[in-house]
Amino acid sequence: MPAALLDEERDIGRYDVIGQISDGVVYHVALCAREHPRATQATPLNVYHADGHRLYLGQDASGSGRVDTIKGHVAAHVVELSGTIRDCIDIWRQTVQALLCLGQSGYVCHPHYVERYDDAGDLVGMKFSCVGLVYEAFRSADISIIEALEELPEVSEETLLGIWDVPERLVPALRDQLGPPPWRPLLPGYVVNAIANDSFPYRPVLADITFPGAKR
Repeated sequence: MPAALLDEERDIGRYDVIGQISDGVVYHVALCAREHPRATQATPLNVYHADGHRLYLGQDASGSGRVDTIKGHVAAHVVELSGTIRDCIDIWRQTVQALLCLGQSGYVCHPHYVERYDDAGDLVGMKFSCVGLVYEAFRSADISIIEALEELPEVSEETLLGIWDVPERLVPALRDQLGPPPWRPLLPGYVVNAIANDSFPYRPVLADITFPGAKR
């Protein structure tokens, strides 16, 4: 099946999506960096992701960069994932990593993805949320996982603070970043449920912040 909880052994492939869950809510997603046979929730997984502090994108041609290690609760596999698609994501990932090495790329909560250009109009940096990194990686291979980003479900501040686990001291800065409501951010659970439904592009509903069967 395209997505399943890791409460039983499951073979995880490169560029499968790994989700972390708390109280039933998917609060973080990452891309698996290599194959992990017979993985469970106790298995340390090598991943590419944006963790709230920095990006982990693996090594580029110069040998800069690295992967990170996390434990996941759910794994989601894009059925149409092929060697060609993996190659496209590799090229995109190395491009972002090269900009990261120049200090021009990093993390942002919302919007899910921000580009920076210099005065000549050249792309010099990118910032991502965790789900933004996953979404844009697949978009680089012409896979649009989510439909109509401007029409995502409206989310309350309480819900967002719970998903993002924002420290109280950073709440004012987050409000500035979000701007005035309504807030319609791209959230981790949307991508996991899109892959679980094997229906692209997927139009999420608010209930998709959770994953079916996850313990609350």
